[in-house]
Amino acid sequence: MIEVAVDIAKWLFPDFKYGWLAEEFRDKLPRELDFNREASNCKRCGEMFKNNKRVKVPKVYDQFTTNRTLVMSFETGISVAHVKEMHRQGIDLRKLAQLISETFSDMIFKEGFVHADPHPGNMFVRKVEGSTKGEAEIVLLDHGIYTELPKATRLAYNRLWRGILS
Repeated sequence: MIEVAVDIAKWLFPDFKYGWLAEEFRDKLPRELDFNREASNCKRCGEMFKNNKRVKVPKVYDQFTTNRTLVMSFETGISVAHVKEMHRQGIDLRKLAQLISETFSDMIFKEGFVHADPHPGNMFVRKVEGSTKGEAEIVLLDHGIYTELPKATRLAYNRLWRGILS
């Protein structure tokens, strides 16, 4: 259906520059809908952050998970897009931004296993219980699509950012 829609759009609008969309969906959608893959990604991400008390990943219940069904622990939180609610809860947005940056930097530079769909609906925030300093933790959701970065790519990306910053 997407290929047909893209073809019609290209026919109606000759300047249409999004022909790559159909190919992208053809490649990524089956992976996004394979819940065994998502469960595996989720567990791997959870293992990466198991010693980080401020990054939470839902627990996968293997006994109920199939390629068409994924059962995980229920995690509370609010979307990172709900800034007013974060203010109301006393979450320090600077600390939260630093936490998110550090989390994704760890994925990119240390692990080479990167959540490839990090939009606000896939990251919850919740205040650290008992925190009076506005500290928050993030909950990473939707582990359907990850990107593997080879060590050479991570090193090149590291050099790029070091060059930009210096």
